[in-house]
Amino acid sequence: MKKTLALAVALSLAGSGCVERRPDIQYRGIGTIDELDRLEPRLAADPDPEFFAPWLVRARLRSLTPDERLALDARDGPLFRPDEAGLKTIESQFALFTQPLRPRLERWLERSETHMPMVRQVLAEAHLPPELAYLPFVESGFSTNALSSAGARGMWQFMPETGRRFGLACCDAEDERTDPLKSSFSAAAYLRQLYLEFGDWSLALAAYNAGEGRIGRLVRLTGARDFFELSQANQRVPPGSRLPEETLLYVPRFIAMMKIIKNLDRLGFERPAWHDG
Repeated sequence: MKKTLALAVALSLAGSGCVERRPDIQYRGIGTIDELDRLEPRLAADPDPEFFAPWLVRARLRSLTPDERLALDARDGPLFRPDEAGLKTIESQFALFTQPLRPRLERWLERSETHMPMVRQVLAEAHLPPELAYLPFVESGFSTNALSSAGARGMWQFMPETGRRFGLACCDAEDERTDPLKSSFSAAAYLRQLYLEFGDWSLALAAYNAGEGRIGRLVRLTGARDFFELSQANQRVPPGSRLPEETLLYVPRFIAMMKIIKNLDRLGFERPAWHDG
């Protein structure tokens, strides 16, 4: 695997150009419960029942239990530095996945058993933070065949252009975005390139969602040093340059997922075979 990964990273890092990202079909627009109510007609009409259910928008979040609060407040290491507004958004995402979306996350945890050991090995050999192994939960629920309304496909939700940039065949005859091993090589290379460009993992993840061109322009415009500074500056930039709602929720959603996965026992989830405790 090491030789294959080294080759994949070398080929992938040779690519360049802008990336066009897509609205994330499985989480499009989901933020707070008020937003869910407002978006009910859209959600009810969504063609993918695996990710949307009309009952979800009528759910109400209860207060966090003491164990949930401990999991939410646990220190996460140096990857992210959320501000007060960011913490509130992280909490709303945490509550969604531990309450109304809990059954769905339980299915995703079970599904992850097939591919998580490989994903962790690929990231380790690329010297990337191990927490990035949780990104497929946010992107696809670890579904290798997930397909967004904009054409992003696979466990890592590559758009065709981005997939080809990072060494994946993306055509009708062969679509390697659905290959969990090859797409993981490409995701590792892409994430490494994003971190080298932005020097901050929160900005790298925002760029994974929105494209490095868009995030780069906003960073230059605002001087933001991380996603949370960028989020605070978002309303001060021209409307056409602002981050979409999806990206404003994307990084907090990933952090919330990371907190949940690191505290499965405390939160009462069944631990998958790969989980270290």
